[in-house]
Amino acid sequence: MADIEQPASLWMQRIQEIPTHGGAANKTDVLQVTYPDHEQTTDLEYISGSIIDINGRPTLKIVERDKWHPLQVTSYIRVLKEYNILEKWIEVKSTGKEGKITIQNLMSGSILLPTDRYVMTQLSGSELGEFHPYTSDITPGLKVIENRMFKSNDNMPWFLIRPKQSESDPTGPAWWGCVHYSGNWKIAFDDDYERKYNYTLQVAAGINFQNTTWTLPPGQTFTTPVFSVGYTNGAEEGAARDNEAYLRNTILPEEYRYQLRPVIFNGWVTTTFNVNDSIELKLARAAASLGVELFVMDDGWFKGRTNGSAGLGDWVVDKNKFPNGLEPLIDSVHSMGMKFGLWVEPESVVTNSDVYRKHPNWVLGPEHGPRPGRMFINLAREDVFQHLFRSLNKILTDQ
Repeated sequence: MADIEQPASLWMQRIQEIPTHGGAANKTDVLQVTYPDHEQTTDLEYISGSIIDINGRPTLKIVERDKWHPLQVTSYIRVLKEYNILEKWIEVKSTGKEGKITIQNLMSGSILLPTDRYVMTQLSGSELGEFHPYTSDITPGLKVIENRMFKSNDNMPWFLIRPKQSESDPTGPAWWGCVHYSGNWKIAFDDDYERKYNYTLQVAAGINFQNTTWTLPPGQTFTTPVFSVGYTNGAEEGAARDNEAYLRNTILPEEYRYQLRPVIFNGWVTTTFNVNDSIELKLARAAASLGVELFVMDDGWFKGRTNGSAGLGDWVVDKNKFPNGLEPLIDSVHSMGMKFGLWVEPESVVTNSDVYRKHPNWVLGPEHGPRPGRMFINLAREDVFQHLFRSLNKILTDQ
């Protein structure tokens, strides 16, 4: 006798715009908070929905709130039909009068795809070898790609999904998406294929809250970055065309949208830290003869920067390498018909630097214990921001 397939229970079929920790949905949580009473379960109820205008585009605004705690959650969904793209982001607000809400996890949103077997392509790599495509099956269970190192060249916050049965079809369906965030991010692929429910593949994306939280005092809000998702029947090529048009016309500043990018020479591989007036002038002449339009001097130009473990964070021109500052070099580059660019990495610092010796408390990380070779400086501090602004502004105005 053939098995009779039983319908899934209603709570298992429940589709939530924002799956929450402790909720009924059998999906990856998009939202998890701890309330002042230490409760972590969030049960959202619908309050209102409206179409509003944001940057000249109609946007669906859905307002929900927790049934028992002072938390308001607003979802924003915007369709850019000319690019076949959907944008999603979330805003949470503490509506109480006392006590703080701690955000444990808050992603930008999620999408649900029809029941099928899928393959996923991601872009990964390393310095000087970024953007390598890797394709793998999405198997039942949870697959996560993420960044935990505050940089995006190891893994890019982008994916492309295709049905496995049509992955080689140049006109087949494809979904792709991107988190508009350059810090730590996470994209989760939660597949319940074996359970045979509709809309079984969930893709949730946003900030990676690993090892961090965010505190919401009464009246304050937190807004996630945008999660954009596209669909095409043109496979990878169709996704590439739509995504390029979307980036050019909505993300890039208007003045650069149709401006040809300059031909760039960057001297890092040639010189590493060994830069000075004569070396850079020689390189500039060679670059100009090849038709280079933007000449970039990379690492090594600032005080004490003789190797990778020294000087980083001291944004002062090294007078041993450039006795008269950078102005003579910049003027020479301009006279050759090129623009001049200068490498900086203001978020980084090493222990063998004046700024670290003077302000060790500016560095993110434990106060005691061993320090890695390169660390990140806390840009959330006003004194750090002002220091960097003054240092970089002086370099720009003195030249």
